[in-house]
Amino acid sequence: MRKMKQYSQERKQALVSAWQLSGLTQTAFAKQNDVHAGTFSHWVRKAREAAFVEVELAPAASPSACFEITLESGDRIVVPAHFDTQSLQTLVQVLRC
Repeated sequence: MRKMKQYSQERKQALVSAWQLSGLTQTAFAKQNDVHAGTFSHWVRKAREAAFVEVELAPAASPSACFEITLESGDRIVVPAHFDTQSLQTLVQVLRC
């Protein structure tokens, strides 16, 4: 009987992040890293689910107001009213890794 490998949460996150940058399919990446494809797919689903949090919007106090995003970790992201949308999209993609 084959013994199941144990992976730390940090290792799972690192592998999912590496896969996102690899350009490979989940199956190909999993095989290359000696992880069962179904197991890896489960990790990816869990990572995506964790990336979404509830957002509460409040009316802006003034035209120069900014957006403030508080992550589950307690970290805050403050985005000025006249932000570059491409930069914000890039930031969100990095945070999802």
